[in-house]
Amino acid sequence: MRKYPTNWNSWTELTDQERRNALGDVSFWANLTERQRQSFVDDADWQELRHVSEAKQAKLDSLVTLDEICQHLGLSAVQVYWLMSTRKLAGAFLVGGAWKFDRKKVDQWVERSGGIDAVRKDVEAQIEKHRAAQQAPAH
Repeated sequence: MRKYPTNWNSWTELTDQERRNALGDVSFWANLTERQRQSFVDDADWQELRHVSEAKQAKLDSLVTLDEICQHLGLSAVQVYWLMSTRKLAGAFLVGGAWKFDRKKVDQWVERSGGIDAVRKDVEAQIEKHRAAQQAPAH
């Protein structure tokens, strides 16, 4: 396991490649205290922080948009948002203020859920149940 710096002075001693590796490694950030994280954010050269590891960039490039996942699943945006709000849909990420989806994880989730027809029926039933509850008179 790679030992990463925990203070700014040791950070500046790393090579450019070591810094890029550290920035792309979740364990680097996880092992820092909140104060240390804030120090890196406050003191970092933002040009350097824009470097993203190739693996992370490949992951970002493999994500699809909300429109693409709606078309892929044959669901409306409202239905996809409903699945996200009920925490049923796997593989959804907020990236730069826009929802992105890991199509592979979504497909695996659909398969575990009994297929796309089962997902569609479930989401339609849940939305209809919610609408009925909203329209029911209060006692």
